[in-house]
Amino acid sequence: MNVAFLHFHLKPGGVTRVILDQAQSCEELGYKYTILAGENLQNLPGVQVIPQLNYDGTGSDALGPQGLGQIIFQTLARAPWPQILHIHNPLLAKNSQLLPALNELFGLLAQAGAPTQILFQVHDLAEDGRPAAYSPEAYPTKVFYGFLNSRDRELFTRHCPDSRGIFLLPNRVRPLPEPEDFAEPCSETGQVVKSGQSLGPDQSKQAKNPNDCILPRLFHHFTGSSNNTIDQYLVYPVRAIPRKNIGEALALTLLLERTGIAITLPPNNPADQQQYQYWKQAAQDLNCPVAFEAGNTCTFEPLLAQAAAAVTTSVQEGFGFAFLEPWTIGLPVTGRYIPGVCQDFSQAGLKQDLLYEDLKIPVDLVDMDLFENTWVSLVQESIRIYQVTGTNDPHILQTLAQEVPGIFSQRFQGDFLDFGALTRESQTQVLQHLRQAEHRWAIRSMNPILETMETLNQWKQDRGKAILQHNRDLTLDHWGAAASAKNLERVYQTMMNSQRPGYAQKTEPVDKQGLLMDYLDPWKFMAGGR
Repeated sequence: MNVAFLHFHLKPGGVTRVILDQAQSCEELGYKYTILAGENLQNLPGVQVIPQLNYDGTGSDALGPQGLGQIIFQTLARAPWPQILHIHNPLLAKNSQLLPALNELFGLLAQAGAPTQILFQVHDLAEDGRPAAYSPEAYPTKVFYGFLNSRDRELFTRHCPDSRGIFLLPNRVRPLPEPEDFAEPCSETGQVVKSGQSLGPDQSKQAKNPNDCILPRLFHHFTGSSNNTIDQYLVYPVRAIPRKNIGEALALTLLLERTGIAITLPPNNPADQQQYQYWKQAAQDLNCPVAFEAGNTCTFEPLLAQAAAAVTTSVQEGFGFAFLEPWTIGLPVTGRYIPGVCQDFSQAGLKQDLLYEDLKIPVDLVDMDLFENTWVSLVQESIRIYQVTGTNDPHILQTLAQEVPGIFSQRFQGDFLDFGALTRESQTQVLQHLRQAEHRWAIRSMNPILETMETLNQWKQDRGKAILQHNRDLTLDHWGAAASAKNLERVYQTMMNSQRPGYAQKTEPVDKQGLLMDYLDPWKFMAGGR
């Protein structure tokens, strides 16, 4: 079988990693492949560069949609015709020429009688909080689709009237690297203890390189104070972008006894810097034991190895590597459960008892007028932005925006709020209240998971042992290299067994209005400190 992959670029990062994993699966399956991309800065083999595939603003509009469709066709024709054309993230308007260019390509393929099936793999839907990437073009139904999680697949299927096949295509999970001498959290002497080894009297006197012990390096301002002693830390292995809900990470450090959090990397996008600096300043003002940019301070492998657990407070993910990868090195995962992502992991058998579905906060700690004003404005603005595309009925979106205040009043009733649903202003207000012990203990009593989170080193030694092994084995078996190759083969074979190429069909387009309304649902909106 011949496969061609197509994407905007091959920059280091998530989608490029997935393409390379799929290319490796093709090699293992005995398939031939080529990759079409707008650039190849890493000089990867098997890549055909079409500069006009790159993002808008890089000269990608030089040919126009018709010309781009023709050059894609000509590039495919120079190699054996691919039976599968596997296109990554074409629904995002990162290159506004691509979707209309693909319609041109479909016509050329039909004229040539090419035996090619088309697969759109959707990593991110613009409807899911990415209005800048929302395309004015129709989404075709004459192709196959692959999604990273069941939620996106099910919502898309609901609005796709004549789909030929919508598959679940989860990402491949690679085992995280371990240091050569796997290290458990440091002992009270400051010496790293190798896994399975105890410190005898002589060993405890032996000097070690102080850089071997991560905890005091990251939290030296706290480890030297009897009032703020840090005995363990949780590692948050992410770039601190807004949807990662950094305010909640700060809240955990104030609620958990003797526990710090190490956040590995800053955001790359300049647009995210203002919010990032806000939370860094808030952590300093509130004396939160948070180590920002820990990945730039410490080597990644020991940073993971000496952590009590990995933590995630994110309110939005596509696939959710953070929920799976740490288990591959025996590192438990704690933090916030995201239903649309984590339900796939639960159904596969992953044990996620260390995750919480909400972080309950007494309602009297929040100025509800301030919360309502900022939350309603945030939701209405997110709706308004989608009105400017010209592809949706503005009256329907206006009606939804008008309903937001009423939805707020109905949704946020009762004695407690979920911290992850709060806006930045309200999260900050709660953090200030957490300076007082009475409020901390009130919240702890409402969230029993916090007691487990602050004793994770002990949890790993007793009742967590079996879970660590189970989740490690399950992750590698269910999302590892062999399973990913088998799933890709199943999808490709299903496509090949289809009676006729998708581009030859005349079908109704996806109901983009309905799809957008599902994702804009204010009942499900999580502000996450934005």
